[in-house]
Amino acid sequence: MEKVKVPVEEGKQSITVKGSKFIASLFPVKTRKEAEDTLEKIRKQYYDATHNCFAYRIYPDIERYSDDGEPSNTAGKPIMAAIKGDSLFNVLVVVTRYFGGTKLGVGGLIKAYTDSAKKVIESVDKIYLENIKTVKIPVNFNEVNYVYHLTRLGGVKIVNEEYSNDGVSFTLRLKADMLESVRENLRDKLNRIPEIEETEEKLDTL
Repeated sequence: MEKVKVPVEEGKQSITVKGSKFIASLFPVKTRKEAEDTLEKIRKQYYDATHNCFAYRIYPDIERYSDDGEPSNTAGKPIMAAIKGDSLFNVLVVVTRYFGGTKLGVGGLIKAYTDSAKKVIESVDKIYLENIKTVKIPVNFNEVNYVYHLTRLGGVKIVNEEYSNDGVSFTLRLKADMLESVRENLRDKLNRIPEIEETEEKLDTL
């Protein structure tokens, strides 16, 4: 079962290094467009900053970072390293710098941007998303209790029940790796191969 760690709230933290102020802003994002639109808002908010360096990582394989005028690989790459170091996806981190008059050097810049990114990442709550399937299972009235029993397995939730003259159609949300257990459980109880219609699969919480 694949699990994806994502932030569930925005965050902001700041540090000061030799007069330079570093403001780290974190945003949950789900698409490249959302990340770019949010980045543009930050640039407008901190229009007078010396640099707005950033990195974003969106599941499964979208990554982008920028030094925004800082020496090559001293800002965007360290921010991305902090994101990956926490195994985080669906996140944008922008570190805004107001120059304080003292140059920090390559090592100093890398440390400042790394520390800023880590500080804001550590400050927000995260959750793990998993592959969640939504399925429909029609049963006869005398088989309803067998479906209710499935919720005792863990990782299975009934989200809807539709009644008709023929029986009940249940809509279930379940962890993807539970599907075979559900199928086998129903087959044993119903003495037939259950009709299971898979309607959706996505990364989510149950």
